[in-house]
Amino acid sequence: MAHIVRLFYQYREKVLAVGNLKATAAWNALRVSCPELVHEMEFNTFKTHFPAFVTIMELVNADAVDASSAPKTFMGWSVQTGKDGYIRLYKSFGGKVRSLYIGKTWSPEKAERKIAETASNA
Repeated sequence: MAHIVRLFYQYREKVLAVGNLKATAAWNALRVSCPELVHEMEFNTFKTHFPAFVTIMELVNADAVDASSAPKTFMGWSVQTGKDGYIRLYKSFGGKVRSLYIGKTWSPEKAERKIAETASNA
């Protein structure tokens, strides 16, 4: 199984290029554009794992786009995306660092609301 995932990932650009096709049509297109992949696996294996791989890669790419759309600073707060994929705001007040959780996707409205709540609680 790990070998199959590595193959899909190694040729991900070509696989994702045919990701909108049904498995049989994608397989036939890859026979021309990526014979290395077709040579390494059977059609039934491809047909079984192809839809899941495409879906997972779309989700991974969507998370990357969401995280990368966040600015570096916002209203004097530092914006950081952690290794866990969550976006947080950080700012130092009197030598103590405060952090605010925003979520997986950047939302300036949510960030502004959280900052306002923090200011009113201080």
